Amino acid sequence: MSQLHSIKDCKLCLFLSLFQFAQLILPYRIIFGDLFKVTHFTRQKEALFAEYINRKNTLDLRQEMNSLQKELDAAQPRDTELTARTEMILINYYFSNIAHLFKCSL
Repeated sequence: MSQLHSIKDCKLCLFLSLFQFAQLILPYRIIFGDLFKVTHFTRQKEALFAEYINRKNTLDLRQEMNSLQKELDAAQPRDTELTARTEMILINYYFSNIAHLFKCSL
């Protein structure tokens, strides 16, 4: 027996290899087919697609702005509190330095 395959065996190996390759790329063919359909639709209905994207972007931006506004509203009281504390610290520091300069206590 020869180690070499016969022509019939080679054709069978090639067929199996092609079949396995087709099985591997089948999911990608489906994805690319869907992608082709979507891009074809957008080319045909460009104005409608642009309106959809603008509407979606506007909605996303509005949601993000609302979220940021909530964060800002939550931070405002803390900012006011910290500003008041800072002013009190500076006033106390100022008066303690003046008292030290005049060697008296307030």
